[in-house]
Amino acid sequence: MDPITLLAASITPRQMQSYMACRAQADALLQKIGIIIQSLTNIKAEGHRLLIYVKGPMSAREVRDMLQHAGFNTFDFCDSSHSRGDRASGLAKFNDPGNSEFDALVTSYRLGAGRGDFYGACHRGVIVEFSDDIRTLYRARQSLDHIGQTETPRWVTMYINHTYDAQDEFQLAQQEATMIIEAPELHQSLSTDFTVPPIDERITGQHRIICAFEILQQIQLTGFSKYPRARMDWSGMDMPESNLEGQLYAAVGRFLMANPTTADKFTKQTMERIALRWEPSKELSMDRVVGNCPALPNGVRIYNYVMPGKGRDML
Repeated sequence: MDPITLLAASITPRQMQSYMACRAQADALLQKIGIIIQSLTNIKAEGHRLLIYVKGPMSAREVRDMLQHAGFNTFDFCDSSHSRGDRASGLAKFNDPGNSEFDALVTSYRLGAGRGDFYGACHRGVIVEFSDDIRTLYRARQSLDHIGQTETPRWVTMYINHTYDAQDEFQLAQQEATMIIEAPELHQSLSTDFTVPPIDERITGQHRIICAFEILQQIQLTGFSKYPRARMDWSGMDMPESNLEGQLYAAVGRFLMANPTTADKFTKQTMERIALRWEPSKELSMDRVVGNCPALPNGVRIYNYVMPGKGRDML
């Protein structure tokens, strides 16, 4: 009997779910470090160094150890053995264009986002693990910005399909969609590269949430809405059916924003029929919404991978 089967027989389903999530996170981190090692060779050859964000000290230590083993000098800003002076010295070296001691610096959000200035010599950043808060993530991505900069920093957010990244990313998407609805001015101040369109006040409830997720889709350029993921387990979020369902909800969001008086057409009773009449990669039309077109033989199926008890109020 394999170890996972043995473990499943001795713990509760909830504990097993937590174990599988932790295992998926650990596997994803190892994959990401491997990708960083491959990329850092080119980054270093181009004369750049790399700022790396992780969730906490354990991940930071793992990143540092593997990068060091691969031959890249890495400063661990989270190392508890460092004194305040050690951190200041390491940061000064990392920020000094004339000092090439460190190829990379790894930090947590607690020590880095909004608290550390990492500019001066570094113009490349990577988000290895997602933060728990969307505003913290935005602050982290501003860590390399400074007045008078001559080179625009480049950021990469790492994401491994079919891992717990899906849940971590969705939690941030949900926070950002809520911010778009409840604090649009604050959201615009964070999302400075994108002019956030207003949502018509006549659009309310779940319809408004669908529109907020579509605005987020336009910011992230994913091609699909993450709205349906609110009712899914993380293990189903990256499945093709889930992404296709997300494409439908993105189209619904765009249709609602263009036609704010039609919200009553989208109900729990009509959504499945609308989905079956919608052709992927096409915009929704009024004919497809109200049923003047027949269902397509390959129409989109919604309510995929729904977890019991999740999404009761959703469309």
